[in-house]
Amino acid sequence: MDVDTFRSLDINVITNLTVANVQGLMGENLRDLKLFENDTVVQIWVNLQLQSDLDTLGLGLITTRADPTVPTATNSTEPQGNTNGSNTTPATTAIPSQSATTSGVLEFTKSPASVLLTALLTAALQIILQPA
Repeated sequence: MDVDTFRSLDINVITNLTVANVQGLMGENLRDLKLFENDTVVQIWVNLQLQSDLDTLGLGLITTRADPTVPTATNSTEPQGNTNGSNTTPATTAIPSQSATTSGVLEFTKSPASVLLTALLTAALQIILQPA
């Protein structure tokens, strides 16, 4: 398939195509995606893909969608301000995982703590914005 045929596909079809699908369909014409990367249809498709998937094409296409991250934790055995001579325990800092949405905006994974924090912040914002 050439890039003009790709661009003429129904938008519902394009949004359901994976990187592997497009690679298989376009074959040797795949590099033309880079030439048309500013085309609206190509941009829509690119921005629905994960960057790690696009990188497998080797075309240099850049998406606005972030790859989901894996939760990580860092352990530190450094003393944390210990001034009284007692033993310290390692500090663990958990970094919340994030998942990408199709709009390109990141949202926190729905852990109980983030749900509670979101509810509290929403309630506070509603109180602040209430007319006096």
